Amino acid sequence: MISGKRIRTFIQLLLSLSISVSLGTEAATKKEKKLASDSQTVQINGQIFIVTKGQEAVKLALVPVSIITEKEVQALLSSRAAALNQTRRELVPIILSKQQELDQLTGGNTKSFIQDLTEFDTLSNEQVNQALKCGKVPPSIWRDCLRELRPERIERARVLSAQLEPMRKNTGLVRAELVTASRKYKAGTDPSDFYTYMDGALASGGQLTKSDADGKFSFKFKKSSRLALMAKASRLVGDKEETYRWIVWLPSGKADDGKINITLANDNLLETNCADCVSYRSNIEEHKELSSVVTFSSENLPGAF
Repeated sequence: MISGKRIRTFIQLLLSLSISVSLGTEAATKKEKKLASDSQTVQINGQIFIVTKGQEAVKLALVPVSIITEKEVQALLSSRAAALNQTRRELVPIILSKQQELDQLTGGNTKSFIQDLTEFDTLSNEQVNQALKCGKVPPSIWRDCLRELRPERIERARVLSAQLEPMRKNTGLVRAELVTASRKYKAGTDPSDFYTYMDGALASGGQLTKSDADGKFSFKFKKSSRLALMAKASRLVGDKEETYRWIVWLPSGKADDGKINITLANDNLLETNCADCVSYRSNIEEHKELSSVVTFSSENLPGAF
C-alpha cells in the first residue's frame, strides 16, 4: 500500500513537470513572435544625389527623409482629389464662358476695325498691322503712325479708336477674369503643390532620418504594407535655387542581404511621374472641353488691341 507521503511527492513531481512544459511552451511562443516581428522589420538603405548637365553627381546632405504607409497615401490622395475635382468642375463653365466672351471681343471688333479702315483702300498685310498698331498710340502721333494710309482715313481711324476704347477696357477685364479662373483650376495640381499638401498632412508623423555627407541614409522600419519615401532638397546653382522633391514607392522585395536599397535621383523626381513615383495626378479629373481654351497664361492670352 502506497503511503500518503509518496502520493504527495508524486503529485508534486507531476506539477513540476507541467510547469516546466508550460514555461517552455511560453518561451517558444515568445521567441516565435519575436522572430515574426523581426521578419516584418526591414532595413532601408538609400542615397540622394542629382546628376548635373555636365554629368557630375552632386550628393545631397542633411536631407530629411520620411516614410508613409500605403494606407496613409491612399487616404490623402482620395481626400485631395475630392476637393480639387469639386473646385475644377465648378470652374469649367466659368472658364468656357470667359473664353467665349474674350473670343467675341478680340475677334469681332478687330475684324470690324480692319474692314472699316479698308473700305476705300486696298492695304497690304504690313499696312493692316500698322493700322492696328495705330489704334494704340496717342492721337498726337497718329499722323506719323498712319503715314502709309490715305489722309482722309486718318479722321475715320480716330473715331473708330474712340469707339473701341470701352471695348479695350472690357477686353482687359474679361482677360483678367479668365486668367484668374484658369489659375484656380490649375491650383494644387502641380508637383510643388502636391508635395506641400502631402508634407503638411503628415507633419505630425515627423521625419525618420537625414542623409549624411555622402547623401546616404539608413533606418529600420516595421513593414506591414507597401511603403513610400518622402524627401525634399534644394541647392544653389549660380544665383538660382533648385528644388528637388521625391515621393517614391519602396521596392516590394528585399535584396540578397535582406535589405531594401533605393536611390533618390533625377530619374524618380516627383515631376517625372515615374513608374515608382506616387503620382501627383492621381484621381484628378481632366476636362476635354477646355481644350478650346487658348492658354491659361496671361502672357499668351489673345488681345485685340
